[in-house]
Amino acid sequence: WSAGYRFHVFWATGFPVQYTYFLIKCRLADACLKILGFKFSIKTIFAVFTLTFFLSLIQKLTADMHLLQDQPFMACVLGASFCGSGIGIAFSSNGSTGGTDIIAAIINKYRDITLGRVMMICDMIISPPVISC
Repeated sequence: WSAGYRFHVFWATGFPVQYTYFLIKCRLADACLKILGFKFSIKTIFAVFTLTFFLSLIQKLTADMHLLQDQPFMACVLGASFCGSGIGIAFSSNGSTGGTDIIAAIINKYRDITLGRVMMICDMIISPPVISC
């Protein structure tokens, strides 16, 4: 969900995507520490710092490139593959990437509902306002 907001902030103000990402994730990491514990939080914080670094690096390396500009479907397939792989790696090591997965883990801790289902519900609630912007 934060992806939609941070790209809106970038296009509206020019404020770099990685810093908006970092600010949103810091708030979620605070809730994660208080509710889910230290070990889960350390893994999440590592993932947030790593992704912030790589977003900055990739943004600088691809500044003048226009990859798949005329192939939006292929861009969606590749983007979804990379996102799914990254989240899968984080989940398999009992961590998170700092987004709706923290919310899902908090709900999963207190309710008998899978992480995937909670993430899907969160995305269904959050996506319409982002799309309408």
